[in-house]
Amino acid sequence: MDEAKLGRSPPYAMKLVRPGLYIGNAADAADEETLRKVSITHILCLAPTLSRASSALAALFGPPRSGQSSPAAPPFRRLELSVKDDEDQNLLDHLPECIDFIEEGRAKGGVLVHCVAGISRSGSVVTAYLMYKEGLSAKDALASLRQASPSACPNDGFLEQLSIFESMGNRIDERNTAYKMFRLTSLGRAWRGGEPVSPKFADDPNIGSRRSSANNLLEEGEDQLGGLPGDKKVVCYRCRKCRRAVAGVENVLPHDKGGGQSAFDWKKRSKSLDSGAIDDECSSYFVEPMQWMNSVHEGELEGKILCSKCQSRLGSFNWSGTQCSCGAWITPAFQLNKSKVDESWT
Repeated sequence: MDEAKLGRSPPYAMKLVRPGLYIGNAADAADEETLRKVSITHILCLAPTLSRASSALAALFGPPRSGQSSPAAPPFRRLELSVKDDEDQNLLDHLPECIDFIEEGRAKGGVLVHCVAGISRSGSVVTAYLMYKEGLSAKDALASLRQASPSACPNDGFLEQLSIFESMGNRIDERNTAYKMFRLTSLGRAWRGGEPVSPKFADDPNIGSRRSSANNLLEEGEDQLGGLPGDKKVVCYRCRKCRRAVAGVENVLPHDKGGGQSAFDWKKRSKSLDSGAIDDECSSYFVEPMQWMNSVHEGELEGKILCSKCQSRLGSFNWSGTQCSCGAWITPAFQLNKSKVDESWT
């Protein structure tokens, strides 16, 4: 149903993207007459403060086009998510819930996805849905959305997250390195900003399926240390003192190397030190926060990482970040010193 048939004009902006899927703004969410007319049963709100304040909506956008209030609120099912139109906002973790809600809404009648203006937040979520549903790239999904809603324009941060979503096969894959790094960076930013965070700690490699593939290597006589001859590959890292498995190779987060010694010039080293040969190789593994890291669970900003078995110091963590020996700044940082752990490979 197009705008002419609805007899609607600004500030109303609801557009049909696919059968049963509409994108719009806060005014559209308050227009009950039109919602009923197009058989909307579900409303996905990415600006919940406006959605809850119907009186404020009426004052801001005016009454529905009919000019009459409905005798009873229609039976809409709502999903309200607190999402800011901010480049640093974590939208990725909301996508599975949004996609499921849109699928349910389309199956039962119709769904409106809206934010305040119907441009960035709602545009990002609908783009992600088209990627998931139709197997499109982020670029093609956004182009398709703009055929229906030319004003759709995700902010740069959301575009980056859609790119990560695409790299995961248009699904959330918690094993994906790019996703892990994004989520950790997002948590670190929230932590430094004083926001409540609930870190998702990676599984302990000594528990469950990881134990059989990593910790039992010693018992099977397949564990070796040192280089990686032939087709051998690292499967985990162990405390050098007690041999407890502390991380799997999938828990290590790569980073681009920094500028080496030049990155430390601000420390005003003496000329004698500057002239010496400095190894720019990384001296630590940077990993996800792990379930066995008791000091991280205690909620401190920074501290030591101790082996949960022998209490040897393996490294340190800092939610504000730390500088790797290669010069790169890692934020937040959970580092295991290479001198304190051994590679186990098979």
